[in-house]
Amino acid sequence: MIKENNAPITVANKLSVSLATVYNWISQINSEGLKNLKIKKGRGLKSLLTKDQLIELKSDIEIPIKTDDGYNRGWQTKDVYKHILTKYGIKYSLRRIQELLNIMGFKKIVCRPRSKRRNEALTQEFLTTVKKKEIYWVKNTN
Repeated sequence: MIKENNAPITVANKLSVSLATVYNWISQINSEGLKNLKIKKGRGLKSLLTKDQLIELKSDIEIPIKTDDGYNRGWQTKDVYKHILTKYGIKYSLRRIQELLNIMGFKKIVCRPRSKRRNEALTQEFLTTVKKKEIYWVKNTN
């Protein structure tokens, strides 16, 4: 677009970017050519856990936690945090752990307000094992 004698402000408006971004692109093109504008690999947040550790963590989380009263329950974010800290010695923020769980294919289940279409027996069974406002992670079946 710049080669077509469009003003940088016009290019910025057409591409919905800031004018400073367009000027950065122009300076990169002038210094290193068009190849410099390509998206480079290796950017973004790197995982502190290796691929093998992530696979091992996923298999650990698929096994429910046994409670003192003999029931099983799902993993909470804080459980995964403690597990990673004790097993691998790595500290993640709770938000990053939630992102990792989503990437690994888990989804959150949370107690919700009552629905008229619910199965009452299943709801009562679920409510006896789950405290309100707690978040559990289960394997996504979709």
